[in-house]
Amino acid sequence: MDSSYPIRTKPGFKEVQAALFGQQSRPVMAERQLEQRLCEQLIWRRGAHLWRDEATALATQADGCRLSGFGAVTAILSDGGFAALAALQASLPANMGVIAGFQNGPAAGGADAAMQNFLENIRRLSAQLAGAGAVRIRTALPEDKGFRREVKACLSDCCKAAKAQGLPVIWDDQAAAPAPLEEIAGLPFDAVWLSERYPFSTGEAIRRYGKRFGLLGRTDFARLLTLKPMDIIDDFRQLWELSAGKGYLFGSGGEGAPIPYLTFLSMLTALERLA
Repeated sequence: MDSSYPIRTKPGFKEVQAALFGQQSRPVMAERQLEQRLCEQLIWRRGAHLWRDEATALATQADGCRLSGFGAVTAILSDGGFAALAALQASLPANMGVIAGFQNGPAAGGADAAMQNFLENIRRLSAQLAGAGAVRIRTALPEDKGFRREVKACLSDCCKAAKAQGLPVIWDDQAAAPAPLEEIAGLPFDAVWLSERYPFSTGEAIRRYGKRFGLLGRTDFARLLTLKPMDIIDDFRQLWELSAGKGYLFGSGGEGAPIPYLTFLSMLTALERLA
């Protein structure tokens, strides 16, 4: 073999981390969670046994993310999911990390005890992810102004706990009408996961908020599903040029809805062409 021929390695967690921190990176992609049918198509295996418990489901997700060339696998954990997370971490190749968060956030209960429990979970999660992960806060701010202040104080403490371990923190708003990003900018989040529930285009998100946050995904999932393969490739190129290759992670912006296999493969092809 001619040793002078350049060997191009696929992006890994180093690139994911750089993008989450708003830094320059190679193009990289992440999904909130691979939909089960799509994941099974990617790994060429099918069956309920792949999802029978938390540890097995995370391993299945990881296989799908690895075969897609992602730099990280996304883990949505139960409160007691630390052992399943440890098993996942032990199985990953050295260049992959974990973006992890919990199924419920501090706004789920409302009591001080519930918020304290969430903060303790984030502290424990941050210690476990130290060096090769990112923390995802998946919740919604309450409407009540007093309680909203309390939840925001809890979220600020969560961010500080993650940052103490050197981890980027992602805001993933679950409200029907997400909180304005101008308000979230007052909290120490590093990145925002976009969805169709935001009232602006992906391009506008990059223009308006790209200097403050790393941005993941997009705000036009339904439109993405209508695009032809070459249109997806062109769309990715436009978003990458708009971001100037800084602080943006590609993705569908979907929230568990099915993605046609050809659409997903076209996304991977678009990413490969940008690399």
